[in-house]
Amino acid sequence: MNVPLSALSFDALNDRWVRLIGIPVAVLPFVLLTIAAYGYDEQLVALTVVWGLISTTFLWHLLLWWVIKVRQQYPGRPNTRKRIWKTFGGYSLFTVFDQLVETWTMYQLDPSGRIPKPIFPDDYLLPVAMALFFVVVVGSYYEGSYNLRQYRLAVEQAEAVKKNRLLNELAQLKNQVNPHFLFNSLNSLSALISEDRRRAGAFLDELASVYRYMLQAGQRSLVSLTDELAFLDAYRYLLNERYGAALRWHIETNPAASDLLLPPLTLQILVDNAIRYNSLSTNNPLTITVRYLAGNRLEVSNLLQRKLVQVATPSGGLGQLAAQFSALGLPSLYIFDNDQLFSVTLPLTTQHSIELNLLAS
Repeated sequence: MNVPLSALSFDALNDRWVRLIGIPVAVLPFVLLTIAAYGYDEQLVALTVVWGLISTTFLWHLLLWWVIKVRQQYPGRPNTRKRIWKTFGGYSLFTVFDQLVETWTMYQLDPSGRIPKPIFPDDYLLPVAMALFFVVVVGSYYEGSYNLRQYRLAVEQAEAVKKNRLLNELAQLKNQVNPHFLFNSLNSLSALISEDRRRAGAFLDELASVYRYMLQAGQRSLVSLTDELAFLDAYRYLLNERYGAALRWHIETNPAASDLLLPPLTLQILVDNAIRYNSLSTNNPLTITVRYLAGNRLEVSNLLQRKLVQVATPSGGLGQLAAQFSALGLPSLYIFDNDQLFSVTLPLTTQHSIELNLLAS
């Protein structure tokens, strides 16, 4: 998990005190060097301090700009080696150029006349070496603090994923042993046994498929759209036996999207949500639409037929589903409700995208 690129700014570096202290400290050795080389002269010392503060402040912020640009190009811990080489390579070029200009400018501005015309490269070597040493020290601080922050973010993300996985497994366990669902299923099975043994056998097969999928769901963070739709086929078979003509389905899929991934039991949560909050009857059936959208998205929608009696909101549901997508590093759900239509649009992902997210973390 990386710091968002939009957050990479001077303020986001949180280094105000480092700059306020570091810039004067960086100037001090040059002031002492000037005094040691040319003697104490108030005007010369004042020039060294003022010009040193100006040039060092400019160089510091130039290097910070460079740090941000390189971090945008090579974010995260996997890119540490490339980032260090490019960062410190830029540091060196900017610092050498800055010291060449600064040393020459000091000679031009010297009010005391004590500074001789600098000879290249002899008179430039010591200032450049001093500046490079200080830049390496400060640059190491910025790189070290960045890596520490990346490590902390990775730990926080891992903890969030672990916590969400445990919550998801708990919710799935509740689904697996949901007495209400099991009771209704057994009632339907009991009625079918006395009416039609063939249908009862088919119902039992689908019920077994549903519970088998639920039991396996906690072992995987993501499943293919094919597996999820196969589960939905079994699940809606059970629902159709219970609700009959009061429940209708409209499913549009794309074979090219069969290998796209999403969290397990996502469709069950959305279908249950539609049934829980809407009235349905033979005269006023509820139609649930599941369709694939361009851009690797899946939409689950229904026309709103709100129940007159307010339904208590259970734990989990859409809130937990949204948290699960976030913890897995997936884009957010898009929920639409205009009092006539309710829809949830899911982002589908690929194994390649998951691997890229892991590399960037």
